[in-house]
Amino acid sequence: MDRARILEVVRNEFHKHRFDFYQESVPGSRRPITVPGCTICKMRVNTMSQFVDHLEEKVAAAVERELNRSSNTENAACRFPVAINRIPLPSR
Repeated sequence: MDRARILEVVRNEFHKHRFDFYQESVPGSRRPITVPGCTICKMRVNTMSQFVDHLEEKVAAAVERELNRSSNTENAACRFPVAINRIPLPSR
């Protein structure tokens, strides 16, 4: 897979998630509560560093899925940390 496709996957996954407030139902109560977190995943996240960790996990999973999908071998067990080292990154 080429670098442009990987960057497209990363951008798409980053733009899916938002750190905001959403309504969460509480068992035994009729009123939902407002909690901070990822509004797409409905995952409670209290700090920005926890949200960055959440993004890192989701982006890594998306890139790994794309690498496995684009692999033409029968044993498509390409793991993300191994494959990412083979991608040439642009120099600044």
